[in-house]
Amino acid sequence: ADEYYWTVQAVSTTLIPKNAADPEGLATLRAFLWREEDVLQSDVLAAHTNSKESAQVFLTANQEWQGQASRLFQNLLGEFSDLAPQIYDGTRSTTATMAELKPFVQSRLDDLFNQ
Repeated sequence: ADEYYWTVQAVSTTLIPKNAADPEGLATLRAFLWREEDVLQSDVLAAHTNSKESAQVFLTANQEWQGQASRLFQNLLGEFSDLAPQIYDGTRSTTATMAELKPFVQSRLDDLFNQ
């Protein structure tokens, strides 16, 4: 090899010894066995689904989403963010906070589904 590349060090980094007999073959094998384009998707599916069926639903929803309701809960997140520190420090109960937010969430859902 007459070119050398420096990589970002991470758990997924693959290093090829400089004395490897066929470094290009090793790089090709690594690229075949661990495809970069599949890694993020596989990690997300492993973290958020527990079956092949739920993974397929997750992928379909993600791939076919047209952007509807993309800002539906943006304001609610702000509401929760204002109340969250009180939950974390114990001055407000989670149950009371969820009860307070429930009408806002239901209203947003009703608007979304035209009810």
